[in-house]
Amino acid sequence: MLLKEAEQTDRITPWSKGGKTIAENKARTDLQKIFAAIEKINAETRKLQVESRWYPLLIGLSLFAAGGAFVKLFM
Repeated sequence: MLLKEAEQTDRITPWSKGGKTIAENKARTDLQKIFAAIEKINAETRKLQVESRWYPLLIGLSLFAAGGAFVKLFM
């Protein structure tokens, strides 16, 4: 939608970069912000996936250690 607005505007000003219109630059900036937000969410998702793989192992090892301590204490 933003790119369509940018295509409709063919006004080139001295403030536009690279001969592109202000609307095109704004659309590109908005898209860059959206892509940055997507990358951040993907990084957080990867982090959660890694943690969810190790969490059951950590719980299992903790239970095993607690069982060993219980046996050593009362036997």
